[in-house]
Amino acid sequence: MFIDGINFPNEIIEAIRKNNFVVFAGAGASVDAPTSLPDFVDLAKKIAEGTGEILKEDDTCEAFLGYLKSKSIDVNKQAAELLSGTCLKHNQTHEAIIDLFADPSKIKIITTNYDQMFEQVLESRGLSVSAYNAPALPLGNDVDGIIHVHG
Repeated sequence: MFIDGINFPNEIIEAIRKNNFVVFAGAGASVDAPTSLPDFVDLAKKIAEGTGEILKEDDTCEAFLGYLKSKSIDVNKQAAELLSGTCLKHNQTHEAIIDLFADPSKIKIITTNYDQMFEQVLESRGLSVSAYNAPALPLGNDVDGIIHVHG
């Protein structure tokens, strides 16, 4: 099925209709303006600023951040500080992802993002859903809402 020039496979359309559609959203959702948050590589580099450590080209971000943690650097706190802010504004990607769901109260989004941009979109529309933050995640496979697996 074509929607706005995009060919969506029938399996996706059917999953949306049956409320079995889940979106996995990473850092890329919050890179575009006006949100303009760093991607994972840039975030790792910003966390390392002032530590004397440098992300090497052959390092994975996960391994590098783990290394920083082993050096007693509070990676989670620094990431949260870098990615939060009262001035943040959601972007068109956040809106488009919310718009994929036929019933916004039944959205299922799993995100690695610390930011609250999906919640902000819903709030701007007078809606709200349950939101969960790791490590306190819901059990089961029939969960609606926004699940933040990194914080």
